[in-house]
Amino acid sequence: MKEQLRQIVVGLTIGVLITGSIMGTGLMLGSMQGWLVIIWPDESVLSQVWHWIYSNMKESIFAFLLVFLLWVYKIRTLRHQLKQGGDLKSISYSEHMVDVFAGVFFGIGVIFTAIGMRSALMESLGGLDAEAAAEQGAFVMLQKLVDGGILLALSTTIVGGIGGYLMRVFKSIYLGELLHAFYFEKQNQSETAVLEKLDAIERHLANVTRHQG
Repeated sequence: MKEQLRQIVVGLTIGVLITGSIMGTGLMLGSMQGWLVIIWPDESVLSQVWHWIYSNMKESIFAFLLVFLLWVYKIRTLRHQLKQGGDLKSISYSEHMVDVFAGVFFGIGVIFTAIGMRSALMESLGGLDAEAAAEQGAFVMLQKLVDGGILLALSTTIVGGIGGYLMRVFKSIYLGELLHAFYFEKQNQSETAVLEKLDAIERHLANVTRHQG
């Protein structure tokens, strides 16, 4: 009963987090597109934190958040299946999806790194020849790189790389023992089934030999 209650609470919590994140993402996207107007209190901590995150991550934060929430959902599903003694097919698929979402999280960092670098180079060097670039000076070029997306490239590299590896490490710590026990049990069942078939064949051959004798 306690275990069922705990699963219900965890499921509701994850559902609320996913729903809230989706709603928050929709509000932020609507605000950036001009469809909605969100009024922040002046100099509020929340507005400062959001401004810092968005200035470094841009729209990649929404992709990271979506994939992370899907990863959380699948890893909880996998743990529930392991606890309930699920079948090999469903557990293997859930584990595969957990690894896929961790890989996608890392891949988002790589993709937005390329996007940020391209945008920064286009902003700083687009339409300039060597003489025009020299006239602008190093500081102006650096400022254009920053405004063009170099912060996005560096930030998404860090978040995607560290986040992707931490997700794999967390999976090993959180589910490693359960997964090892599950696959070890399945392997023993397979070996036992093979041995039983071999014993049955041996008994059958013994009976045939005895009858022929």
